[in-house]
Amino acid sequence: MKYIFGNWKMNLSRSEAVALATSLREAASGGRVSAQALLAVFPPNCWLDAVSEALRDSPVEYGGQHCHSSIKGMFTGETSPAMIAELGAKWCLVGHSERRRTFGESVLECAARCAGAVNAGLQPVICVGESGTEQNEGHTVKIVLEQLKPCLAALSPTAKPLIAYEPVWSIGTGKLPTNGQIAEVTAMLRAETGEQIPVLYGGSVTPDNARELSQIPGVSGFLVGGSSLDADKFLKIAAEATEK
Repeated sequence: MKYIFGNWKMNLSRSEAVALATSLREAASGGRVSAQALLAVFPPNCWLDAVSEALRDSPVEYGGQHCHSSIKGMFTGETSPAMIAELGAKWCLVGHSERRRTFGESVLECAARCAGAVNAGLQPVICVGESGTEQNEGHTVKIVLEQLKPCLAALSPTAKPLIAYEPVWSIGTGKLPTNGQIAEVTAMLRAETGEQIPVLYGGSVTPDNARELSQIPGVSGFLVGGSSLDADKFLKIAAEATEK
């Protein structure tokens, strides 16, 4: 199974989000998506309700881009994981680099959000990745483990998270690690988790490089950014990733 996840970030109007979700539903329901690909999209939380309706009775899954650690409370501007789950979502991104670096989320905050997601019945997608400076200084493994371990420690034994390795310096830049670098990190992550947790790669994934990237040992799929905003590109990535 290859997990093909699309993070729409802060993009698309309501009508555009519904149109994109509808295109993906029609493609998946019409047999245009391999049975070996699990598609999921992560729209802005404010469009989750509309997207959930557009994907009703569809094999395409969906999730939240971010959640609070608490089920409810006085947290103005936040979204409860229970609210996301109530809309039929299965997944929630946790610890995306833009949350960690732009909004200053600490490793302990990310761990709490992981636990909150699981408590609400969501499967967390734990995002980890190093900056360009950290990569150049040879600190990739150190940084990734520092981000990952608190999240894993916060989860119950029955939790079923995914890990998304996204080098910060690769997101939206067109720059990619070498296949060997990706394989080294995925091997480390699988060893750290007993090879039980699927590891996705994210960072400048396109239809042109999806097949090669999907063949790297340990890569179980992708967390796609910009290319997930185009139904044809996203579906092409899914097709390339599952090509024998």
